[in-house]
Amino acid sequence: MSPRTWGASAKTTADANGRFRIDVPIGPWEATFDWRVISPSHPGSKASPIQTTVIQPAVTFSVWSSTTGSKFIAGNGNYVFGGLAPQGGVTIWWRTPGTTPWRVSTTTWAWSNGTYRVEVPIGKWPGAVEWRATSSTDSRLAPSTSRVSVIQPVTPVFKHSIRQATAADVGIAYRSGCPVAPSRLSVISMNYWGFDGAVHDGGELIVRTSDASKVASIFKAGFDAKFPIRKMVNPRHYTGAQDVLMMEDDNTSGFNCRQVVGNPYRMSPHSYGYAVDINPRENPYYAGGRWYPSSGTAYINRGTRRAGMHFSDTVFPRQFVSRGGHWGGTYSDYHHFEMVPR
Repeated sequence: MSPRTWGASAKTTADANGRFRIDVPIGPWEATFDWRVISPSHPGSKASPIQTTVIQPAVTFSVWSSTTGSKFIAGNGNYVFGGLAPQGGVTIWWRTPGTTPWRVSTTTWAWSNGTYRVEVPIGKWPGAVEWRATSSTDSRLAPSTSRVSVIQPVTPVFKHSIRQATAADVGIAYRSGCPVAPSRLSVISMNYWGFDGAVHDGGELIVRTSDASKVASIFKAGFDAKFPIRKMVNPRHYTGAQDVLMMEDDNTSGFNCRQVVGNPYRMSPHSYGYAVDINPRENPYYAGGRWYPSSGTAYINRGTRRAGMHFSDTVFPRQFVSRGGHWGGTYSDYHHFEMVPR
């Protein structure tokens, strides 16, 4: 049926007057077709071709953020698409600019007045996204180059909140007789860059209230530097809030009323709420003749820099020192930081 390849579309039988009528569904693709009729009783007789062009009705659309309007923040709110859809059905397509193929994001139908609105969550990966709309819900219909496109950058933004800790927040990480009570601690909820290049929500860090704002500023600097963090889970989610378990799991954490790992006769600085451990696996700790965690042995040699490792010139050591704290790298505790000078 195309100008290059003929193919059978449909068959019918003429009436007594030699006339016929046949309906063939118009497909969803934009294209130009040639049509002609052949009679089986006269196979050598071919009618002159008739040409038709299938077009897609124009769909108008705009895109904005459900939370910030024209600014798109990774992992924050939804894309909101809206416009006019003359035939009712709408497919929203997306791709990374300049790459193929287009992928279906969502489909919807217009209301009786011809307008439509649909929302899609904003992903946690930053970057630019290109969007197009077609007037069909047929996912086989890839958007042609004639469709309107909109490129919207998704930007990473550090988000955090600080609130007073409760007994439920600290859980098993606190016990009677600890030097700092929950009433003197704060919970910092924040997002952070992961090793997968995405921004992750749900990070939680508990520190002394008097240091909370400074610690949040430090992690903002780490976020702005795109320093990756494996995970940031409240210690109460680990059996007995055991630090050895958290180190093996590469968990970043703050307050935890306990003894020093490798030295049971000394109370850990984490018990006072001014210490933070960041990426224990990539930054192991030496005590009592061994390295912790066992999963971090590949990072004992500090001669090769890899993602998530701390050095005197990387963001977290510099930030803690600039705010009056220190980094444990000078005594082979590479993941350890304190908000007090050494």
